[in-house]
Amino acid sequence: MPRDYNFWVYIITNRSHSVLYIGVTNRLSRRTWEHREQVKSGFASK
Repeated sequence: MPRDYNFWVYIITNRSHSVLYIGVTNRLSRRTWEHREQVKSGFASK
């Protein structure tokens, strides 16, 4: 039985608009919150 998966591709930039971050998630609101709160270390924290 096939499953229906919904994923989002999103683009975020830094304040000076000099870097673009492109990501994929299945929970856009959660991932947006993670970026804002810097929950996960990685590219967004650099």
